[in-house]
Amino acid sequence: MVTVTSAQQATPVVFPLVDCGTTSEYVTAGCIARGFMPDSLSFTWTKDGSDLPGFVQYPSVLSGGKYSSVSQLRLRRDDLEKSKFQCVADHEGKKIPADIKLPIKKEPQPPSLYLMVPNQEEITEHRTASFACIASEFYPGEHTLTWLRNGKALAPGDGVVITPPVLKQEGEGQYFTASSFLRVRESLWKDPGSSISCEFEGKAGNETKTAEYTTDECDIPLEGEILPPSPQEYFKDNTVSLSCKVSCSKKCDVTKLNLTWERANGEPLVGKYIQDENYRISKIQITYEEWKNGMEFACIAQHDESPSPKRFIYKRENGGKWERPSVFLLAPAEQHNKTDVTLTCYAKDFYPELVLISWLADDEVVDSSQFQTTEVIKTGNTYSVYSQLTVPASHWSSEFSMTYDHWGCDTSDIDGDSSANTAITFIFLFLISLFYSIGATAFKVK
Repeated sequence: MVTVTSAQQATPVVFPLVDCGTTSEYVTAGCIARGFMPDSLSFTWTKDGSDLPGFVQYPSVLSGGKYSSVSQLRLRRDDLEKSKFQCVADHEGKKIPADIKLPIKKEPQPPSLYLMVPNQEEITEHRTASFACIASEFYPGEHTLTWLRNGKALAPGDGVVITPPVLKQEGEGQYFTASSFLRVRESLWKDPGSSISCEFEGKAGNETKTAEYTTDECDIPLEGEILPPSPQEYFKDNTVSLSCKVSCSKKCDVTKLNLTWERANGEPLVGKYIQDENYRISKIQITYEEWKNGMEFACIAQHDESPSPKRFIYKRENGGKWERPSVFLLAPAEQHNKTDVTLTCYAKDFYPELVLISWLADDEVVDSSQFQTTEVIKTGNTYSVYSQLTVPASHWSSEFSMTYDHWGCDTSDIDGDSSANTAITFIFLFLISLFYSIGATAFKVK
């Protein structure tokens, strides 16, 4: 004798089945009861609550430690459409009904088709144009979505990126939604007479949406840039500043320009306006670490009389091979009866371009107003720079020095330090004592 404990009992899950592949007068209906223990299940069938005879119940099958059983009954199609039929699984005194219904035959339904066009911000900043095509609430699911330009189908390549359609079934209604995305070069969208179309083909029919590029004459075109920190800041201070400098391409009131700042994650930052007659300028302070690590910042410019804002992005680019500079100090030319003497420093073949040149006289820092340093000059993958110091001839007997600070990163030269993007300052100090005499100039390097 085998005793079944309550721990071994399991209630079945019951599924109805109806043959939907035939149009004959009779259909075969069935019930499957799965996952029950012990093997003590029986079926009954009802029509509008009354028991029905003539059904078949097959022997239970044991699989995975639990039983399954099937029952079938042939029914008239007309009766299924008019009456309520149920099969009931009775297991250990618990009755589990399942409704027997003919599948509802749905007619094909065309989609609601939407074509979304790119915004001006993407076109301006990235020189690309992105589109989205969405077909919703259509049936059946078989379909194709095709992108066309000027009536001709587009294929991936040559500045065209197409995302394959994604099909999604919506709830019990069995309706479908599909979407596809397209990105093309700016010119393929903005060329005169150019059009982009999304074409849907399905059993319910075909739908096409077309868009053409138009300019918004209400927009006020803006020009601007984000100015990086000065060398004095990133070499000497713990904080650095970024300045957003914006003007109108055409005549406009720059005081109506509103400039706001945010980080790459959308966190807003507070800027301070700098007075200027021709530009709208806003400055923010960030930490040296944020600047060094190449964090991204955005300045958003919005004119009161223009509907569209414009974004300007700043991110210090990391990377490139660090190159140590070659530095030359050029003595002044012969000078007769001149009141001033000029020294020239030339640094070349360095990378990155971040550089600060300072001058000293008798170990005292010379005010920056007394010397001039050019903008860095790019030659190939490296940079060069000139700096000139002009002093009165009467001071010629003083000792003059030049210091060169270069920001870079070369982890192969850092013993015991494998961290990238580490700021290192290389200082080249050239001490020159210069003695002036009538008719000749002499110099020596200490």
